[in-house]
Amino acid sequence: MQKDMHPALAYLFLKASFEFHGNTGWVQKTGELPSLNKQDFPISEQAQRFHKAGGSLLYDYLPFWAATFVDRTILLLIPLGVVIIPLVGILPWIYTWRDRSRYYRQYRELRDIEKKITERMQPENMKDLQARPDRTEEAVNRIRVSIAFYDELFILKEHIHMVRRQLSNSEKGTGTPYEP
Repeated sequence: MQKDMHPALAYLFLKASFEFHGNTGWVQKTGELPSLNKQDFPISEQAQRFHKAGGSLLYDYLPFWAATFVDRTILLLIPLGVVIIPLVGILPWIYTWRDRSRYYRQYRELRDIEKKITERMQPENMKDLQARPDRTEEAVNRIRVSIAFYDELFILKEHIHMVRRQLSNSEKGTGTPYEP
């Protein structure tokens, strides 16, 4: 069969040749003809598939045009499914990471403030340190996240308040910076 022949037409020719030549005759045994062996010209992909798997059941139950369409669509959807199914599996992880990554900068800022509190900074540097939780809270208030991540946003705000308390305790010199 020629390579540029439409696959539906190739299927019809292959089916007709198997019906006509597939039975036992005085020249051949059953299943001996048509054959892919000893061909002088290239065999089309449709013919090779027909010889390996036989005819599709779709052609027995659907109109010819519908069976051809479904057969071709299946060949297209299988490779797409191999790509799409794993992609669908990682989409929730990407969504969660994207929303949580908005908080990471503020948590780094809070950690830096806590380090400086425990280092017992000089009083002149404390004024700058006291403004940092306010700037962090302003940045947090500008963050837009979905409702599913509001709890994490409120936890971050509570952590900002904890750092403020640590700052005020450290400034007053009352006990450890972690006391309420």
